[in-house]
Amino acid sequence: MIKINKNILTILAITGTLTLSSCGDQPEITNLGYTPEAIGDNNWTKDIKHDEGGKDEPTPTPPEGESDPKDPYFAGTPVSHFNKNYVGTVSVEIDGNALLPSRESVTIMATDGTHINFALKNFILNEEDTQVPVGTVRLQDVELKEEADGTITLRYDKDTQIIHGDPTIIIDGEEIDVPEDAWLGPMLPLIPIKLVGTLKDGVINIDIDINMEATLGQIINVNFNTK
Repeated sequence: MIKINKNILTILAITGTLTLSSCGDQPEITNLGYTPEAIGDNNWTKDIKHDEGGKDEPTPTPPEGESDPKDPYFAGTPVSHFNKNYVGTVSVEIDGNALLPSRESVTIMATDGTHINFALKNFILNEEDTQVPVGTVRLQDVELKEEADGTITLRYDKDTQIIHGDPTIIIDGEEIDVPEDAWLGPMLPLIPIKLVGTLKDGVINIDIDINMEATLGQIINVNFNTK
């Protein structure tokens, strides 16, 4: 049986057998506050532009907040190279100790042509049959840049609040209810989080450093790779 442990002091006793994962088979992750209703079924305001032949063409104006990177508005910008959801391998080190890899999902939502919001949902510290819920790592306004060779780089370096995850998660095929006060992240102060990543030849590779040294005496290094 899977047991959710709400005692944050147990984290200090977790050893190198720990695995850190964003749990659950979630091919469609919630889209971080963006809803179809927010843009009225994609009936965006239309502007008019003239191409070289003098033909008027409607150009969609994006909704406020977040949107799918494949929205027509973002064509030709760095964000247009991305999709909304990715599945890849998450590899984790805690204080240099390598943990077991896992297959997880992340969500990418566009905020403009050169910035995204990135989310790795439902982080769980998992030791044998005891799980310590950490929360959702959501990074807002990650900067994108297209290099001369076509590589898209991603950068983020800010103190960030880890927010609580979903009320129900899936671990090893078992549906688990998680009380709101069981998530560790909201109980912690802002955590220094650094992200460096690339999108090249269709492969996205992201390194995330979560520096909990000041609060829990740990540095968590996460790698996400779609290859």
